[in-house]
Amino acid sequence: EHVTAFWQNSYTLVARVNSILASVNASSLDQSAKDQYSGQAQALRALSYFNLVRLYGGVPLVLAPVTDIDASYKLGRSSVDEVYTQIIADLTAAEGLLPDSYDASMTGKFTKGAAQSLLGEVYLTTKKYPEAVAEFKKVVESNQYSLLTTYADLYAAGQQGNSESILMAQYKTGEAYLGSNLPNHFAPTGSEGVLTATGGSYGFNQPTQDIADAYTAGDVRRNNIADGYTGLDGVFVPAKYIRGYVEREVGNGYLDSGADWYIIRYADVLLMYAEALNEVNNGPTSDAVAALNLVRARAQLAPVGALSYSTFQADCYLQERLESPFEGHRWFDLLRTGKALEVMNAKVSTPGSGTTIGISAPIQEFQLVLPIPLIVVTTSAPAIQQNQGYN
Repeated sequence: EHVTAFWQNSYTLVARVNSILASVNASSLDQSAKDQYSGQAQALRALSYFNLVRLYGGVPLVLAPVTDIDASYKLGRSSVDEVYTQIIADLTAAEGLLPDSYDASMTGKFTKGAAQSLLGEVYLTTKKYPEAVAEFKKVVESNQYSLLTTYADLYAAGQQGNSESILMAQYKTGEAYLGSNLPNHFAPTGSEGVLTATGGSYGFNQPTQDIADAYTAGDVRRNNIADGYTGLDGVFVPAKYIRGYVEREVGNGYLDSGADWYIIRYADVLLMYAEALNEVNNGPTSDAVAALNLVRARAQLAPVGALSYSTFQADCYLQERLESPFEGHRWFDLLRTGKALEVMNAKVSTPGSGTTIGISAPIQEFQLVLPIPLIVVTTSAPAIQQNQGYN
């Protein structure tokens, strides 16, 4: 269900973007307005394809409004390299069209810095390290962004559009269907009426004991993981959850939370910048150390000094895990760093008791991408073939 829904939702967004681009180009808008709308549209298309190519591998590239439905079903898959080429082209164009910032009424739109940050991540993912460094450096030297002083403030009420936020999905409480259901998804099963108002508590994204134990003593980010809650009967329930998305602006019901969803934070950029610099120079430069230490300092960790290539790389990977472990980056980080099979096939611990369980069905190489939705393979045959291993 989710495999199909993500594919369909992504291509729905791509279709809307393509329609916007065609309409903008044919409109009588002034050039600055055309640039702004086109830049935002191309950046959104790039983000959609970046997620698609990492999840499914090569996918069909649809770059214009669909006028012939039957013909669209026969569009084959582009290669992974071809998809990345298009992503880079879209983001490069967007970078040149978008402004540095907007006024408060436009908070949340793609900016130049957001396009540069995403392009840097694309280059890092494709191991084009010098290009990644160049994009991240633009963001760092733009002085448009800074870390919030206190980590917990990232998830406090009223933090929409803060200095660390580069790109967010925005929500609004108090108006029907403009809020999010993040608290319901993050809250432990059975906590409705305590941690959520209505709409259920699904426990979809609960921390394991492994991630809780990964934080060293004194790391303030560990406080974002709650170890349990007191139920309606007054009994403590040992069920871990993420405070930032459960306890913040819950609202009055389902789809009524005002908690925004971070897509890119400045901390993410600093850590990827440090990682890329380490790769380019076969060891950390002073700029790499400075970027990493900014994130460590906010977490109240001691600064690192002159480390070897491998030790610095390992700490970059660790800080990327600990800084934003539940914001949609972890799986993609594991793919990018080649650690996915190693990590996913290790023993894990359950969220509540910490009991260690083994893996009965180890993940195989072919499972690093999802299957193409069956309905797509069926309606597009023989143009689209299923990913290897799923036939």
